[in-house]
Amino acid sequence: MDKPIVIFGATGLLGTHLVRLLAEHNRFPVAVTHNRKVALPPGVPVYKAPLAAADAVGKTLHRFHPSLVINCAAYADVDGCESDPGRAARVNTLGAQNIAHAAAELEIPLVQVSTDYVFDGRNGPYDESAFPRPINIYGRTKHDAETAILKIKRDALIVRAASFIGRGPEGYPCFVEQIIKQLRAGKRLSAPIDQLANVTDVPTLSRAILAAADKKITGILHLGSRELLSRYDLAVLAADVFGLDQSLVEPVMYADLQRTTERPLNGGLVVRRAEKTLEISFPSPQETLLNLKRALDGG
Repeated sequence: MDKPIVIFGATGLLGTHLVRLLAEHNRFPVAVTHNRKVALPPGVPVYKAPLAAADAVGKTLHRFHPSLVINCAAYADVDGCESDPGRAARVNTLGAQNIAHAAAELEIPLVQVSTDYVFDGRNGPYDESAFPRPINIYGRTKHDAETAILKIKRDALIVRAASFIGRGPEGYPCFVEQIIKQLRAGKRLSAPIDQLANVTDVPTLSRAILAAADKKITGILHLGSRELLSRYDLAVLAADVFGLDQSLVEPVMYADLQRTTERPLNGGLVVRRAEKTLEISFPSPQETLLNLKRALDGG
């Protein structure tokens, strides 16, 4: 019998997709969560372990001794991280360190999921050799995790991706699902024209992460669509794909939103390394939104 694959953060958007993909291919996922409950495939063991508790993380890996560990867990509320930096550090940095120490001790391959927010968004898009310069607490804690992991376990894989789009677990919709809900209700939506990034189809991201792990790729790898587009263009495109009123989307500058947390604007990731090393191509933004529509429609 093959060894299991342990997924930390298994009840989040990416985690649930990874668990389902592994279950469909009989690759024995073990779902590790802190306190969130969502529906997972029958027969998938669910194990609770607070990431900030090194003993709990270590016991989890010793118990299952998996063939691979994937850490999807994150406190990804950007504004929430600014107001509660302690929680951000515990989940995003300390938790990742604890997983890396346990994986290194047991010599288990590790994939850490990171973000384009490790960059300042002044001169994007960025390739894997670009120097990170985070401008908010979320990005800083994720970059601290990257740095710590590669010191603890040099053969780890750091996967960076931006703007996850996919059907979220019940009660936890992705950000585009929230946009669609607002437009369907006839509410106006202000979206910045100067905030650029890739979009990432989550089902494809799940397959790409497993493919990279199977190929034993290490270091840093950027994943996502090749195209960049603004939050405004994405919202308009979503309205078009879902047959909603595009005129409800109002173009603004990011500064007009008067948010308290700075975000990368001229961002995005260069994904050429992934295109060369993985036999997987990410769908375009329009195809990604069509995939989401089919998933929401039950197709």
